[in-house]
Parts: sequence; structure tokens; C-alpha cells
Amino acid sequence: MTDDLISVLVIEDEPLSRKLIFHMLREAGYHVEVSADGNDALERLKKEQFAVLLLDLKMPRLDGIMVTEQLGRTHPELLARTIIMTAFPDFLKEIDHDAIFGVLKKPFTPDTLLSAVERCAAL
Repeated sequence: MTDDLISVLVIEDEPLSRKLIFHMLREAGYHVEVSADGNDALERLKKEQFAVLLLDLKMPRLDGIMVTEQLGRTHPELLARTIIMTAFPDFLKEIDHDAIFGVLKKPFTPDTLLSAVERCAAL
């Protein structure tokens, strides 16, 4: 990882969404890594540090709710730098909103994404 770039981990199971978010953030000057599922993301977080986590809520196997619960036990400081992405707002009631940075409801615009990441990275 390049030291002068802000690092973002995108945790998104849908390949096209993952690729689009990756390219938007990379073009905006961020260092971006991706994980296709919650298990891979938690393994990465054991070895790497990220300034911002973009976390899809609905994923197979280990969903975003379970990832936030695990982060609360192992990396509580990362929850404050976690932005939940979801097209399923009904599931948001299962998230501790005081612990996370915020929520992006899908579909979101590139400007909305970049603004949220910029504000979160400024913490």
C-alpha cells in the first residue's frame, strides 16, 4: 500500500458493483482493495489496515450484519469507519447505527459515494 493514499476496503459480493466502486474510488485517488465476501474481508483486516470500510449488507455466507458484529468484538475502532451499503433498508434495524459511520442506500450516485468516503476518511 502506498503511504500517501487513503486506503479503502470494498466488501461487496456483486462483481459489477464491486468493479464500479473500485474504479470510482481509484480514479478519485484512493488506494482500493476489494473483498467478495465477509470472510475474506475479516481475514484481510487481520493483516492490513484501512481508513474506510465500504460494507455491503446483504451477502451470502457472512453478511454485513455478521461482519459488523465480528468487528465489534475484534476491531471496534473500525466500526466508526464503516459505511454500510444496502438496497434492503429493512435490514438496517439490525445494525448499531451509533457504532458505524453511516449508510449509503443503493443505488447511490458517484458523488454520494465519494462524499461519504471523503467525510469518513477525514475522521
